[in-house]
Amino acid sequence: MRRQLVTAAETYFERSGFRVELRDPSGAVGLGEAMPLEAFRTEGLATVAERLAGCAEALGTRALPEDVGGITALLGSLPLGGAPASRHAVECALLDLLAQWRGVSIAALLGPASPSVRVNALLLEREPARLAEEAEAAARAGYPVLKIKVGGPLETDVRRLEAVRRTAGGDVGLRIDSNGGWTREAAAAAIDALVPFGLELCEQPAAPDDLGAFGWLRWRGVRIAADESMAIQGAPGRLIASKGVDALVLKPMVLGGLLPCLSIAEQARAAGVGCYVTSAIEGPVGRLAAVHLAAAVGSQLPHGLAVGPLLEPAPGEELLVPVRGSIAVPSAPGLGWHSSSRGASA
Repeated sequence: MRRQLVTAAETYFERSGFRVELRDPSGAVGLGEAMPLEAFRTEGLATVAERLAGCAEALGTRALPEDVGGITALLGSLPLGGAPASRHAVECALLDLLAQWRGVSIAALLGPASPSVRVNALLLEREPARLAEEAEAAARAGYPVLKIKVGGPLETDVRRLEAVRRTAGGDVGLRIDSNGGWTREAAAAAIDALVPFGLELCEQPAAPDDLGAFGWLRWRGVRIAADESMAIQGAPGRLIASKGVDALVLKPMVLGGLLPCLSIAEQARAAGVGCYVTSAIEGPVGRLAAVHLAAAVGSQLPHGLAVGPLLEPAPGEELLVPVRGSIAVPSAPGLGWHSSSRGASA
């Protein structure tokens, strides 16, 4: 990583994972990526290696699926239980191949899709004056929403948001994220103190397993989104059924791929609950897949996919550069990775 990322759970200095290449008899290649995020309850790297090796052996010379339903059925027959990052990699490679066969993008394969997705800027500075400078630059660059990690001393967070609002202006949205680092009571006090700065949304204000905290907090003048809680077995369905949150955060790497996320988004939409897609700080292949998902999901809320500045440059990053707060969705077949020379360097 080019810059460390500090959350309530961990400080990240690097991210590690696996690239999957799935070749069909014609030589076409589908790409996937498994980059586990154990703080979000995924499997670890050793398990990923084991599961992917098992999938390679199980696939052998089997015929590849010719529709999305066939992909779901095939994945159910592979040794991928309890391994969402591994499942993400294999699913993505299968979707990439299928979309290439059909001559459409993955986004178009998943359903009606927008040509671009709006994204928030992730601000990383801790000290108020430097954070304000970062916020001003992001606002000038056209980001509609600025996301700020919070959860330190409340008086410091107040100074930080005050500085951001003063320099970024009143038109940009401010999204805060405590990564589950507050208790219910601390979250209530923090939200009350920070609401006057015009919050667009608060992500994961309480501990992941405290699902009841969302409903308890959402009446304090700000929309509430569940993130880390989404990795708990059955939590997405419970949150949708109870309408206990305003929005669900979809991390494909954590939730087992694009198709499970799309299913959650469809259920949430029917219940009047919002959704948006965010990164697990994975490599370009994983983030590009998430962009396709975001285009298919659609959302009035900006997605959390503009994390390139956190990472050292890599092939494919040029596909993920936001322009005026939006990332263009590749229209080339599949992921769009193979439409230029970057495919040769993968």
